[in-house]
Amino acid sequence: MIAHRRSLILALTVSGGAFLFLRGRTSGADSVLAQKGNDDVKIVPLDVKPGLWEVQMHSSNTDVSYAASEAAMEQMTKTYTAEQRDKAMADYKVNEQKAIANRKKGTDRQYKWCPLKQDFEWKVQATGPNCSKQVSSTAQQFRMQVACKADDGTAGYAQNNKFTRIDDEHFQGTIEVVSHVPAIGTVTATYTGKWISDSCSGPPAGYAAKNGLHPKGPSEVARDDPNRVVAVIDGKEITAQQGWNMIQKVPPSTRNSYKTGLSGLLERVYLQNAIADEATKLHLDKQQPWKDKLAHAKQVDLQVHQNYAGDPNIPPEVWANWLNDQQHILWNAYFSQGPTKAANDALLQRKKDQYKITVKDPDFFAGGPQ
Repeated sequence: MIAHRRSLILALTVSGGAFLFLRGRTSGADSVLAQKGNDDVKIVPLDVKPGLWEVQMHSSNTDVSYAASEAAMEQMTKTYTAEQRDKAMADYKVNEQKAIANRKKGTDRQYKWCPLKQDFEWKVQATGPNCSKQVSSTAQQFRMQVACKADDGTAGYAQNNKFTRIDDEHFQGTIEVVSHVPAIGTVTATYTGKWISDSCSGPPAGYAAKNGLHPKGPSEVARDDPNRVVAVIDGKEITAQQGWNMIQKVPPSTRNSYKTGLSGLLERVYLQNAIADEATKLHLDKQQPWKDKLAHAKQVDLQVHQNYAGDPNIPPEVWANWLNDQQHILWNAYFSQGPTKAANDALLQRKKDQYKITVKDPDFFAGGPQ
């Protein structure tokens, strides 16, 4: 299966925070102070240029309690045999402590945002039944403090946002969300923003074809001619946009190191998706040991990223990690159906032959590893 690097950002969706109050240039320096219950307060946008911006974000997660997640794992394995439980807990301890260390180290992401938001859309990440909020907003600096109580009246979440205009082409900021839930801890995201240009980068769709140009690479072809058929797999036509949507879900480090190139990568991703679908139709996800493996993987991947079942605020990278783990388990389930290893190997070969790619547009796959 395709290797991936876990992106460990909590479900408190701070990743978009830098754009919540950045709009076009304004001239006023009015200040606003909002107290609890006033959600209609006017926010003064930072006095920065409109256009294309590049934003660097570093996020980390500290103060996470291993004991809390260990207790949840012990509860999940209580029906296991003693031997199964000992092994599961030993594996979990190693993997979870590594995960906590990685969350403390943090991750880096880069955004290009164009244009800046023209309508302010304010979303508070700290949530609870009783929250107090205080906001101070000028064209030079934005500050927000939120404190929320839990259902039992004890402290629940606290959020502190601070963004500062350095000049009209730069800003910096921090969003910190502190949870008193031991398994969540404190999420901190720091931002630096840099203005790039007045207009969004890249020509509009169809520009290259109309001007006799021939873009190469999946992103360029998908942007210029998204409906162009670039490959056929299992008799189904794959458009440039469909192919690029699948490829870009793979981490760039994996994408760039894939030995058979981008066409082989697309073939592999398509095959993995197809096998996961077939395994689900056969209800292999409801059979043991795959059912428990799926439950364990989901608990490990999402336990500190969702506040409740069905939480829609899971970061895309975290959700992609869970889907990749899910596909890995379903792959193993599907190719374990036969009575012998030889039978399973034969099934794998038949599926590889069935989902073999036929390239229709080499330009789409140009620029990838050979």
